[in-house]
Amino acid sequence: MRLLLPSDNDNGTMSSVSKAFETSRFFTIAEIADDTVSFTQVRKGFESPQTAQKWVDVIRKLKVDAVVADSISAGTAAALGSAHIRLITGARGLTGMLLDWAANLGLDDFESKINALNASPVPPPESKPSSAAQPVQAQSAKQQAPVAPKTQAAVPEDTKRSAD
Repeated sequence: MRLLLPSDNDNGTMSSVSKAFETSRFFTIAEIADDTVSFTQVRKGFESPQTAQKWVDVIRKLKVDAVVADSISAGTAAALGSAHIRLITGARGLTGMLLDWAANLGLDDFESKINALNASPVPPPESKPSSAAQPVQAQSAKQQAPVAPKTQAAVPEDTKRSAD
């Protein structure tokens, strides 16, 4: 199986996936066989924007089975679909990491993993007050708390108990 990923630079598996497919400066092409990445190749992107059909022609010529991208235009996505070239979107991170996932999981499970990662964003960590701030808050709370009177209030006669 041959995959094509848009890349930010020409560092191959150490480059990040480009945010937009059509404007990518480089493309990493990888061959996956027997659950391993057997080879990778980096190709320079186009100098000027291309039509969706031009993308399909280039991808067919490279014998790519699937395109893995972060985002892609609706026109290019439709053209790839019409040409029966698989498209997996929402992929972010290093191309090498993504290729390892694809090799280890297979394309269907890889796509499921990408979709799951995009469906449930990691919540931001809860902010906790620093330990230095807590004594200040406690101290100010003590200063503002009402002070109980030192005298004991009289207890009504009918509720008094004898000590015997």
